Amino acid sequence: MTFDDCYEVGYIAKTYGIKGEVHAVFDVDNPEEYQEIESVFLVNKSQQLVPYFVENVRFVQGYVRLKFEEIDDVDAARALVGNKLMLPTDILPETDEEEYYFHEILGYKVVDADLGEVGPVVQLYDSTNQDLIGVEHQGKEVLIPYIKDQIIQTLDHTQKIIHVTLPGGLLDVYLEE
Repeated sequence: MTFDDCYEVGYIAKTYGIKGEVHAVFDVDNPEEYQEIESVFLVNKSQQLVPYFVENVRFVQGYVRLKFEEIDDVDAARALVGNKLMLPTDILPETDEEEYYFHEILGYKVVDADLGEVGPVVQLYDSTNQDLIGVEHQGKEVLIPYIKDQIIQTLDHTQKIIHVTLPGGLLDVYLEE
């Protein structure tokens, strides 16, 4: 299994109790859809995918409480804090032609109607207020609001291009020193 075969579902936020449980944050639209997961991959400090088998999943006050097999004390759980949680992309349901998952547009080239090529998508930020696309432009990360039909015009999945109409001066904010 490689990183290209996976998508990030969340991260381990903190330990819970003394029996090896952890609280995770799932950065997905419907965390409850993951109630039946049997295993996950964690990204360790060496940036390797390490499989963990899930013993129990519970949803508690905005967190997902996970208990992994063979993680039976707080010290073992503490070693997992901060690790990303990854799942294989082949478990995702198929999408319609017009739909896509955010992780699928990583690496797409962003092209503005007036300015031309801005740069590649390097990060996606999903928040309750505003989804953002992190684009590398002239060595800096530029955050572009993900607003369909206003800023985001079209996505060309064949050529891996996102056509945008950026608000005037947006790039200048990031390039000023």
